[in-house]
Amino acid sequence: MKKLTIVIATYNRAPYLLRTLKSLTNQTLDPERFEILVVNNNSTDDTKEVFARFATLYPTLSLRMVDEMQQGISYVRNRGIAEAAGEYIVFLDDDEEANPEFAEKYFYIISLDAGKSLIKLYPKQAELVKTMAEKRRVITLACRQCRKMCTEKILI
Repeated sequence: MKKLTIVIATYNRAPYLLRTLKSLTNQTLDPERFEILVVNNNSTDDTKEVFARFATLYPTLSLRMVDEMQQGISYVRNRGIAEAAGEYIVFLDDDEEANPEFAEKYFYIISLDAGKSLIKLYPKQAELVKTMAEKRRVITLACRQCRKMCTEKILI
């Protein structure tokens, strides 16, 4: 079983998605420990084709794409949670580039104490983080700055 699922929601953003996926190819976390799950929200561009070509180029990565027919980010994220194989789940936007330590640092802080270490970093979001961690160890931080701070503050 994969320990970490990185969920990427996408809608008609194939070029951005490709850049995001490429940024996940050089992760310091062993690829056996994570999967990349793309949830396609009814894209009408070439998102599916771009993903399929990418997947053939990186057969050592665990890559999956599922479709969510209900339009909207909440449906997509809920679908990602439902489909995730990992014990831990983290969301990455389809227009972000992950640094090489992204998966390893998230895995580290989540596996330490089911996200409780994040409560120290973000006391205003403590209840949300605690609830998410207790239910399925889902960690999602609302803004890019929080994610950036998170991955830069935790040293492995």
